[in-house]
Amino acid sequence: MNIISSENLYPKMKLYFSAFLLFFCIGLSAQIQDSISCEWEMNLSDEFSGRKKLQLKPRKFFTYSPKGSESYFIGKDYLECWAGMSKMDNKYLLSLNIIIEDLEISTQMGAMSPNSSLELTSIQGQSIYLKTFTGAEPVLKDNKTLYKCSFFVPKSSLKRLKKFEIAEVKINWSKAYQVYTVYYLDFLSDQIKCFE
Repeated sequence: MNIISSENLYPKMKLYFSAFLLFFCIGLSAQIQDSISCEWEMNLSDEFSGRKKLQLKPRKFFTYSPKGSESYFIGKDYLECWAGMSKMDNKYLLSLNIIIEDLEISTQMGAMSPNSSLELTSIQGQSIYLKTFTGAEPVLKDNKTLYKCSFFVPKSSLKRLKKFEIAEVKINWSKAYQVYTVYYLDFLSDQIKCFE
């Protein structure tokens, strides 16, 4: 019969605990990487320059429905914004695809003017501004109004955005502005990690 002394048991327990901790951390790291889900568009090139660019597939950024409109938009939202970051020639862009279930919204909001800003506000109340160079005209399709626009993300803002929990987005249209609530607080943080 083998008798295990406490002197022999302690190093073995320490070894088993270390191995368990290592596997737990590896599993946790894999879960975090899976939650980021870096899905890339394939074989993309810039529409103006023709140069290749690296772009994430768009994912839902935020939605909006006016109060009391639930009976009109059953199973969908009045507005959906899908977004994805891209990188070309060491420059970063955030592309927005906004889909609005309204053919007349452009008469109230207008277009997105060139050099207009997108204001990102954190849960602490801090703001970061991104600018679009080209703007976006409204496109009517399938009883919806579509806006497709890209905003320049300065390299100086990347480090800050990596830790930036977005609570609100303010879009400055040519005729008005609108503030939208964001529930995916780490949207840009997760996107930026995919480029590292």
